[in-house]
Parts: sequence; structure tokens; C-alpha cells
Amino acid sequence: MKTAQTARTEATLPMLLRSFKLPAFVREYASLGERAAAEGLSHPEYLQALAEVEAAERSARRIARLLEESKLPREKTLGSFDLERLPAKRCGPASPPCATGASAVRLRWQANR
Repeated sequence: MKTAQTARTEATLPMLLRSFKLPAFVREYASLGERAAAEGLSHPEYLQALAEVEAAERSARRIARLLEESKLPREKTLGSFDLERLPAKRCGPASPPCATGASAVRLRWQANR
């Protein structure tokens, strides 16, 4: 049987969390609360679990929003980029091409491995 305090909490907590713009908290607080009680998690550990869910969802939404705003084609990736199409850069008027374009990218990539 629910106490009056529990009923009031269940009625007001989702509204408060929505007003703070914490949608993952609203959706997950009950299920994570039950898990925390079953596993004997402390209040800070329960709060950390909720915060981690919220942070992960915000990060995913941010990435999706930035990808949408970039208007880049989804099929374009760095893996599909043709490095050979980069122009060769000359170091001087009578000198051979410098390590630029595809070869420079490969050299920097190999140096950073």
C-alpha cells in the first residue's frame, strides 16, 4: 500500500524532472530506483546511474542534431574518401612535389600510429 508521501512523490516528481528538461530521468527513475533498491545502491550511486543515462542520451541527440545540421550525405565517410584525388602541391618552382595530398595524409597517419 502506498503512503501519502509516496503518492505525492509519484505525482510531482515527473513534472519537476520535465521542468528541468531531464527526459531520461523521467523515463528511467522508477526502473532504476527499483534496481537500486534490489542491488542496495546508495543514493549517490542511484543518482549517478540516472545522470549517466541522461548524459548518454544527450550526447546521442547532440550527434544526431549536428549530423542533420551538417547536411552531409550519409554515405560519405572518411573511409570512402579518395585520397588520390587531392592535388599535388609543389614546394618550389623547380622542385619535385612535396609530401601533400594523399601521401602526406598517409605519412601523418602512419606517424601517429
